[in-house]
Amino acid sequence: MPSISREQVKPRLISRLIFALRRGPFDTLSSHVDQWIREWSQTNPERRACCHGFAPRILHSATEHPVWFVLAILELSTLLALLCVFAVLIITGHQPSFLSSEFSKGVKPYFDVVWTIQATITAVVYPIIIAFVAILLQRRQSSKVDLQIYLYSTAALPAGLSALGLIGALGLQYLVAFTLAPQGAAWGMIASLCWFTINVCLTGCFLYSTISFLHDDNRLRAFEQYAVHIALPREVRQYLNKHIMWDAQQLGLLPGRPSYQRLDSGADQGPSIDLMPYGTDGTPCVTRRLRRRSQLSDVRMRLFAAGLSRWLAQARTHWQGDLSHDADARAADLELRVEPGDMKSGNVTLLVVKNGPQPDWLARLLIRRAFMFRSSPGSVQTYNTGKLLQELVSDLKNETAAGREDGTQERLLALTHVHTALLDAGRFVDENGAAANVACMKVPAGFGSLSLYQTWVSDYSPWLECVIGMLESNPRGFELACHVTHRLAREVEREPLEIPNDLLRLHGRLIFLLGLWWLSKVEDQGSISHDAAHEAQLRAPRAGIYGKALRQWVGGWELIRLRDAPEPITSVEAAWKHATLEARFSMERIQQTAEMVFAAVVRGDTQAARLVLGSFFNWFAQTSHRYQNTFLDGYLPPTLTVSALDAGWAEIWAQYHVSLVETEPSLDAPTNICGILVKRFWEDLRHLLILLLLEASKDGKREEPAMQVVLFLLRGYVDDEESLESARAYRDAQQVLLLLIRQHYASQEYMLRLNDFLNNVQRHQWSEPIPGRVYTLPESEDLSSLSRSLLLLLLSLAPAREFSVDTIERFALSQNSEFDARLHWKAQELARELSKELEDRRQSNSGTVGAILKHASIIREIRAGLSPSPDAISIHIGNAPPKPIDPLTEEWVTEATKWLGELPEKVQWV
Repeated sequence: MPSISREQVKPRLISRLIFALRRGPFDTLSSHVDQWIREWSQTNPERRACCHGFAPRILHSATEHPVWFVLAILELSTLLALLCVFAVLIITGHQPSFLSSEFSKGVKPYFDVVWTIQATITAVVYPIIIAFVAILLQRRQSSKVDLQIYLYSTAALPAGLSALGLIGALGLQYLVAFTLAPQGAAWGMIASLCWFTINVCLTGCFLYSTISFLHDDNRLRAFEQYAVHIALPREVRQYLNKHIMWDAQQLGLLPGRPSYQRLDSGADQGPSIDLMPYGTDGTPCVTRRLRRRSQLSDVRMRLFAAGLSRWLAQARTHWQGDLSHDADARAADLELRVEPGDMKSGNVTLLVVKNGPQPDWLARLLIRRAFMFRSSPGSVQTYNTGKLLQELVSDLKNETAAGREDGTQERLLALTHVHTALLDAGRFVDENGAAANVACMKVPAGFGSLSLYQTWVSDYSPWLECVIGMLESNPRGFELACHVTHRLAREVEREPLEIPNDLLRLHGRLIFLLGLWWLSKVEDQGSISHDAAHEAQLRAPRAGIYGKALRQWVGGWELIRLRDAPEPITSVEAAWKHATLEARFSMERIQQTAEMVFAAVVRGDTQAARLVLGSFFNWFAQTSHRYQNTFLDGYLPPTLTVSALDAGWAEIWAQYHVSLVETEPSLDAPTNICGILVKRFWEDLRHLLILLLLEASKDGKREEPAMQVVLFLLRGYVDDEESLESARAYRDAQQVLLLLIRQHYASQEYMLRLNDFLNNVQRHQWSEPIPGRVYTLPESEDLSSLSRSLLLLLLSLAPAREFSVDTIERFALSQNSEFDARLHWKAQELARELSKELEDRRQSNSGTVGAILKHASIIREIRAGLSPSPDAISIHIGNAPPKPIDPLTEEWVTEATKWLGELPEKVQWV
């Protein structure tokens, strides 16, 4: 529920009191929705700043209900005529002269003039102008939406019907004027003149709005007003009706609890009530007969709760009676089979019962009267936000396909403008004082439904497919698409962070479609085999087009930033909040970049893999200068990960030794700490990406795309100092050990996040599913599934010249942070597991070099890539002198196994 500041407590209490009075004795569902909508509007500055005035709201309501509007004008005109007569009577003290017989006879010619003018305006102005505007809008792909918004913004429908209504009223007066007294005809003429004056104002408003609508800027504003003030509130109201109904038990509006809570062994196993329709079985227990097609518009919650309470008491008594002679007696279930907004006719089943008694007559009566059905709404066509954006995307796609660059830029501006306006209009403050957005509301479309903001982003897909299809003929559209996410992210508020994070998926969708284009063109060339072990290249000129598109995509990807903070940061707590938002956004971008690297490798696209991998390394190069106090890394526990971003600044300051560095926290300390944690997350993803690529490698040859990327990840780019610095960790034994411990034993939340990354990456290796089929999902991947590639990596890195237990021991002694006994034991356990698995693999091949050495080429390539002379390797075990051993031999495997087993024992944990 939205919340507001303390300065607005009184208005909020008053509004709640008003809504409580409006609910009346029945406490309807719509009253709760109205309160939610009102508080949303009160806590949203954009909606308050550009809210509709009284007149626009009246005209929009008149467009939806034109007949009622005409009747209201008739009543208003009659009332004005009465007020005019009584005003003259009160002021002068005698009957107005225009009610006399002589005056009435002289006014009749003017009556004919008014009739003629009104008929001319009605016959000429409205049809011609509306037809002219329709012809102008017909050139656009979104002509239906344009015409609908035009009718709303100009109030053409109520104004035209009002003009027709006046003509009918004048005609009726003309027919009966000869049978009425002159005073009666004068009363009618006065009312008609008032109505005529109102129609002149409506016609002038219609003409002015029409001329204004033809201007591009004003038409864009009309789109925004329609989306923000009509489409979005209507859609939110529709979804809220269902969500509040489904959650009524948790909100305390209805009794009982859903049946799925029985799965909890400690929960009450008694009767249940399911408010979300999902089943098809059961015995109908409450029905209702509808004479015409009607819509479930509202629910009287108190009547519904009273009926459900009676059934619950009856069902519980019945269930407890069954328990007396059957310990396994099953409790009854009552299921709702309708939901707000459903269109029904004939016999409608409201509730069904399973394994329980039927509700009594009073409960059925209360429940039946609780549901309010009304006739289906009028035929005025309206668009929800998704349909509105789809029409705009369709118009943009048409302009792009036609090659009209100016039209494409104009339509793209309109699309992004409406999109950001919807996101800004959805903002509010929740009960905890945190920023929220109605766009995060789930679309009630069953299992796995998306949020509103996710559906808005997915609406861009047809245009993205169009620009990819025109990449060879007109690459300008692709260039514009590469900067859409950057522009949207700079306009959208930072919180809630789910919305900017989802915008990254829009840019990811673009490179996914670009990869599909590459696959189709490569296969057209006859390249059948292209995967992680076989590279494929496009021929000229497509290779140049593809390379340019990749560079444009990477450029747009690296420009994506969060919107700047609205206010200057003056406290450490605010700096921590700002830094954690930046860190989470960076984590999402890093993770998606790593997924894109793997996707490019598994399709054999080394050109894309190198460029995206460069962006993966470039994040560290671009952001490292922002974290100047790198010495903080030594005072943070090595197992501290990005899971700490959920903690408050006070907890970070008190628990993680930051106070040892700074007696008073500076405004830069939160940024530096978040930067260190995100850097560790980047290192962990790089490590997992190496292991995944080793799993995908077939023969371990340097020519394979997987091995090429592995070597890039291990040694970095030669001309990039930051890249080389980050890759040196794999030459240092203690860094590798700390990396493994942090990934496996840092925290449960962090391990789950890494496992989610593994599952997301593995999806790139699945075949495209056939729609309509039911598939068994593959077994979830976790860190333990990469044991083979982890052994290969460790054997490739150790034993080496700098990879000895002595270096780890010296590093551990220099640490000020503490490793507890649990981590010490976990490190020993990890080493024992690795050495045992290596020994098992070695012995599985009848005492020869071992099954692990079937992948000797992987080990050899990595060692060759990291060491200029890998032929002579020295092993350091404890304080023993170095012992040169040739790699990839039986003796080498034995010593490596011993090294893995003794590694944690040589580390002194302080």
